[in-house]
Amino acid sequence: MTFSAFVIFVLGCNQQSPEQNISKEEWPDTVSFDAPNLSIVFEGNTVFDGDTLEITGQAAGRRASQKIFLTLYNHGSEDISFSNNSQDWLNSSAIELVAAPESIEPQTQKRITLEQSSFTLHEQMYEDLLTIPLTNPIELHLKITIPSAERMLLAGNNHYLLISNSYGDDFAHEEIRATHDLLGLFSIDQAFIKIGTDDTNVLTIEKSNDGIVWDSLDMVNQTPATSCTKQWERIICLTENGFLLSTEEGFSHIERNHTLIKLDAVKDKLYAVDSDGNSYIVQPDLSTQDLNIGSAAHLIDVAANDEQWMAVAKGTDPVLLNSEDGVNWSESDWPFGNIDIQKIEYNGEVWVAQSTPSQSQAGIYTSAEGEIWTHKADFDLVGICDGHIYALEHLDYPKLYRSSTGESWELLHILPGQASIKSIVLGAITP
Repeated sequence: MTFSAFVIFVLGCNQQSPEQNISKEEWPDTVSFDAPNLSIVFEGNTVFDGDTLEITGQAAGRRASQKIFLTLYNHGSEDISFSNNSQDWLNSSAIELVAAPESIEPQTQKRITLEQSSFTLHEQMYEDLLTIPLTNPIELHLKITIPSAERMLLAGNNHYLLISNSYGDDFAHEEIRATHDLLGLFSIDQAFIKIGTDDTNVLTIEKSNDGIVWDSLDMVNQTPATSCTKQWERIICLTENGFLLSTEEGFSHIERNHTLIKLDAVKDKLYAVDSDGNSYIVQPDLSTQDLNIGSAAHLIDVAANDEQWMAVAKGTDPVLLNSEDGVNWSESDWPFGNIDIQKIEYNGEVWVAQSTPSQSQAGIYTSAEGEIWTHKADFDLVGICDGHIYALEHLDYPKLYRSSTGESWELLHILPGQASIKSIVLGAITP
């Protein structure tokens, strides 16, 4: 018998492993094995000796590795004992036995916890054997498949594309093609979408299931877009005479009079700035609501965590804004001296800001609370991906670095001299 399950557990930086609270009323009616009176449950299904557990896995390199849980139930009146040697349960280089019981008392339950953390997309399918070490061992086959979209893509102008087969650790595909200005790189509906304009200023939209093979999408309206983002489970682009929206069938253009030039999606909000520097919130029906940000005339960038929102804006002078809801804002003292800031992010641990580039190189600053900021590196901020900070250094050849908090940086890849990175995206199964 084969059981399929989608069991991706992606944890935040400070979260604990998800626990399954199974009450006695949820015990399985079926006893998997009569001697002893034992049931094994995986994702709500009772499993039997020789069954195959099909699991959708994740590529290596994520900050939080995937955990797989099975629950053992003792229906009998005597203890059930197991071997305390982990090799008797599982002998694997890719899956670790995190927890397993030495015994289960009568009418109680205990859990087996496995951790999968070292697959790359070169190994898109992995099979192993989990043994329940009783006098007559029970064998369960593990079949873990890594989806083709479970990867990280980084893209820039001139069709530069860098693909990591393991979330930042293993870059296996790199290419530069014809002249192309990148507007956005997105993951939606288990596929990647790349949007840009070609050397004749015609809009280009390409779709890929794995980031390697791309198909051009036909567009009735090829009016160039000026800004693209993803919000409300769809891609939204500004054009000079309306909005370009992703649909189940492809893309649809909605004509609408506006003067908007930039979009910024943060949590459930979609911010916009027009050609005069006025700021707005765009509603799901694409109507706009004026955004009052005080004396700051121009909204530059917005970020948020679970408790607060923070924005960089500029009027006569640069301003740092704070909000509890992303709608009502108050000004705070500018903490960066005479330095302009053009990007602000939050990676789950620290706030991250990038200064406006000076002599082709920007600076990265971090802050725990958003009040005191410290310069960490002279890099260009690419973005936040799976809780990591990704940035580029432009000395000699462009170099891609990664950091968790900005304190130390890991060199990941040296790019070709003419390459740049403007956008970074995670695969489709990321929540």
